[in-house]
Amino acid sequence: MTTSTWSWPDVVEAITHPADFSSFTYRLRAEAKWHDGQPVTPDDVIFSFAAFKKNNPQLSAYYHHVVKAEATGDREVTFTFAAPVNRELPQIVGQLTVLPKHWWEDTDHKRDVAATTLEPPVGSGPYRIKEFEAGRVVVYERVENYWGKNLNVRIGRDNFAELRFDYYRDWTVEFEGFKADQFDWYDEHSAKNWATGYHFPAVEDKRVILEEFPIRNVGVMQAFAFNIRRRKFKAPQLRRALNFAFDFERMNREIFYGQYKVSPVILKEPSLPPPESRKVASSKCSKRCVVTCRRRYSLPPIPILLAEVLTQPGTIFVKPGNYLRRRVSACAISSLSIRRQGNR
Repeated sequence: MTTSTWSWPDVVEAITHPADFSSFTYRLRAEAKWHDGQPVTPDDVIFSFAAFKKNNPQLSAYYHHVVKAEATGDREVTFTFAAPVNRELPQIVGQLTVLPKHWWEDTDHKRDVAATTLEPPVGSGPYRIKEFEAGRVVVYERVENYWGKNLNVRIGRDNFAELRFDYYRDWTVEFEGFKADQFDWYDEHSAKNWATGYHFPAVEDKRVILEEFPIRNVGVMQAFAFNIRRRKFKAPQLRRALNFAFDFERMNREIFYGQYKVSPVILKEPSLPPPESRKVASSKCSKRCVVTCRRRYSLPPIPILLAEVLTQPGTIFVKPGNYLRRRVSACAISSLSIRRQGNR
């Protein structure tokens, strides 16, 4: 593409490391070349690592435990790590996007790696930019003399002579483009639109097929996560009360068209010892509100709450009735108010 992704099977032919994983040395393929014919070198890797670490705050934090990158051979670059116990660092380094140092530092052209540009940069992948319209469309053409086309990881890939990407800055405009037959596949992410937006002629004529695909390869969770480092969220009883206050059934019925379901337990097979045999640090709460919630509405004590969350099916969003919801909600809000005053 426009830049070369530092992917091991493509650019790297060998990796070595000491027994403690304190560093990794990557040997580049001799045949790896940029689209202008220049070889991909350790200097390109080191230049790219320094540029991203300096100019991108997110990547700077991402590469925080990578102490340095240095050339240790004609085609070798070594990354030294601050924490040898982190086994993920080689994978993190492997995600580095490599830039052509000679192109960005060409003395005949004034280019700034930290600035945006409309000049197509030199890449080293199987495609390069053929034409583009900023913010609207980009067309890639296949590089027929791509250096890596015979690698075993590339065989059978890169079969299209051209790739065209149209960009939509708004989901509504994108959906209208789909309805107007400007492209053939659309992933729907809105429960409301899935329930109400597909009543147009192409659907009725079966030219647009609606299909739901079950997700089996990864777990899915959509939820609110409490920052339990803050004092007011430390008590499990309070977090349980807020769960009662959140009327999932009504929101799912009136806003999400009944398309959401409560997730099952995090751990499918209970692997924790019984609550009575497990030592749990109980959060002492002197505020009457949380105690009152537990006493009046049978909120379990802390050890039982923790065991429920980790080992039992999700029953937090029960249907206790509007009166109970209002009472527990008021209890939770009062607790937050009291704790906030105490933190001042």
